[in-house]
Amino acid sequence: MKQRFNITGMGCAACVSRIETEVGKLPGVAEVSVNLLKNNMTLEYDEHVLTLGQITDCVASAGYGATPDLTDRDEKKKLTKRSPLPDESAMLKRRFFLSLIFTLPLFIIHMFDFLPFFSGSGGAGAKSLTMLLLCMPVLFLNREMLKNGFVALFKFHPNMFSLIAVGSGVSFLYGVYIMYRMMYYYTSNQSEAAFHLTHEIYFESAAMILTLITLGKFLEARAKRKTSSAVNALLDLTPQTATVEIGGVESVIPIEEISRDDIVIIRAGETIPADGIIKEGSGSIDESMLTGESLPVDKAVESRVTGGTLLQSGFIKVTVTAAGNDSALAHIIALVDDAASSKAPVQHLADKISGVFVPVIIGLAIVTLGVWLILGEGFSFALARAVSVLVISCPCALGLATPAAISAGTGAGAKMGILSKSAEALETMYRTDTVVFDKTGTITEGKPRVAAVFNGVGREIAGDEASYILTPAVSIELQSGHPLAKAVIDKCTEDGILPEKVRNYRYIDGRGVAGEIGDDMYMGGNRILMREAGIDVSDCHDRENSIAENGQIPIYFSKNKNLLGILAMSDTIRPSTIETVKILQKSNIDVVMLTGDNERTAKAIAKSAGIESVVSGVLPDGKDGEIMKLREAGKTVMMVGDGINDAPALTRADIGVAVGNGTDVAIAAADIIIMRNDLTDIPKALGLSRKVMRIIKQNLFWAFIYNMIGIPIAAGILYPLGILLNPMFAAAAMSISSVTVVLNALRLQKTAARGQRTERHNNLN
Repeated sequence: MKQRFNITGMGCAACVSRIETEVGKLPGVAEVSVNLLKNNMTLEYDEHVLTLGQITDCVASAGYGATPDLTDRDEKKKLTKRSPLPDESAMLKRRFFLSLIFTLPLFIIHMFDFLPFFSGSGGAGAKSLTMLLLCMPVLFLNREMLKNGFVALFKFHPNMFSLIAVGSGVSFLYGVYIMYRMMYYYTSNQSEAAFHLTHEIYFESAAMILTLITLGKFLEARAKRKTSSAVNALLDLTPQTATVEIGGVESVIPIEEISRDDIVIIRAGETIPADGIIKEGSGSIDESMLTGESLPVDKAVESRVTGGTLLQSGFIKVTVTAAGNDSALAHIIALVDDAASSKAPVQHLADKISGVFVPVIIGLAIVTLGVWLILGEGFSFALARAVSVLVISCPCALGLATPAAISAGTGAGAKMGILSKSAEALETMYRTDTVVFDKTGTITEGKPRVAAVFNGVGREIAGDEASYILTPAVSIELQSGHPLAKAVIDKCTEDGILPEKVRNYRYIDGRGVAGEIGDDMYMGGNRILMREAGIDVSDCHDRENSIAENGQIPIYFSKNKNLLGILAMSDTIRPSTIETVKILQKSNIDVVMLTGDNERTAKAIAKSAGIESVVSGVLPDGKDGEIMKLREAGKTVMMVGDGINDAPALTRADIGVAVGNGTDVAIAAADIIIMRNDLTDIPKALGLSRKVMRIIKQNLFWAFIYNMIGIPIAAGILYPLGILLNPMFAAAAMSISSVTVVLNALRLQKTAARGQRTERHNNLN
């Protein structure tokens, strides 16, 4: 089973590596992924081998806390607002300001020797004692940080908190040691020597390190909440109550009590509480938060509506078809949440480095201390350089680089109506160089119609003469769910042609249908079906070519061994297809159309859409084979489709994309879901993935460069030039680095805002 846990006590990617390593050793664990940004762990394990208690105990033994997140469990069926997690930013803010109350006077007393009571050799004792008393409350306020750091260190799995704890702790203890030396000098009547020792007290560094790190963590927590705002925004779409009609009487009930088949009443300005079908009334519905579509959609009786959308005008009664965790909104929230919690392959590099990062930094700090002592500098000077190395190092930035960008990117995509199922999908999409479109329902509207009827020798016919073909055609197509079958049914309904009873109906995969009417066998399908049945269609060869050249699909119908005639089926190209193809081609992406149509028809449709590469005559079970050929040729392939027969190809492709009106099977098989029926969202999705990867690379670059430059400076490499880095400034630099990484990721949210503004502008023009 799959279970998510809330994790406490994490501070950096080293913590992530530690938990994943320890939990991964447990028997029955198939996969474990810890997310630093969201402070959670997703675990796939065998519940018959491993219990929740054993998992939480394992995390506890590693020095962290774990509690199972039960919001997604089967027993919780209603989509309600989740219990809010403790507001980490509020707690850190309070701790920072309390620490600052003591740190500011401590800093002032340390910096200025002329202050009353603290100046001169006579005030040295009072000065050092006051600094000690001001430092201790700061240590107490940040005791959890120190505790976590030392516990991890003593368990030989140091993390970011270990660097802080050692840096701050050593500074404090060294200050206490200096105070004892000062007391010795005072008792020996060497007050001047005692006064000079005050410059070697680092109480202000011990306090300032903790205060500045807390400030950084506070700013980081605020920024992290913004990157995770997509799920909260979606949850806010759900109203707390709903008006239901019971026995003709209106009642207001909590949203949790809505069930399937309930009748809910929605008035203008209210949010639709659940998925359903309009039973009565009509209205204009704003679906922008789910689809990214800025203009409202008009809905009437029998129209489907989605929970969480807003009825802008009108009045409707809706029969509930799905509520709670079964609703479309719940599924979208789950997708966004899972994607934000997943890991992109590029993150594994950062995780591996972080696993050894902290021990290496501790080793470098010890080497720094030793080198300066060997070079003849005093212990106080050498210690300051070692502490600076400890506190400037930032594994936190490494750990946040990828998840911050993934979380912000999936949130931005959700606002645009583009849902990604995983971080891996976003990274793979970035490398896409070939986009394969299924034809029917993707490039075309998927709503074909009968354009013309021809007899067995290719002459166009109509009226009663056409009914000779249409009657058996609608009879055998009536049981098929194919779009072409629906077109035949619609044509016969318009013409008042009634079906006859069919026996022994058969669907012949990729070819057509067959059935018996009376004593006669009728078949309808493509040329392959006719050829395999031994039916001569040569008299219609020219007619078939002319139909195909017009971009229409010829469907043959036969009676026993004789050809009855041909139906010419036409399908309209989506308005967005041509624009999408042009954008992709300008981006140097190959566009391929995949279809079961014959070569002439396929090329005619592809030409209208601006597509040069066409793979035609492909049976449903052969689509994934064509995708495999492209991948074997070294292409990174995105497959876009909407039907059941597209599912294998969607799975086979590097990236499968399902349009929002596609079948549940196609959506389940896809990696990316386009909520709108607008193919221009395909380039937007590709653009989003590129921006996400660019942000990730920028974050990782700056995290690495920051450490590569900062650590040598902190160690004192620029000392010959008169440049030294005080430990408190090193702590500030560390905090800034992790905050910068998260703020950089937040730029992705502007992508969604720009997309929505552009959409509104286009609609106005």
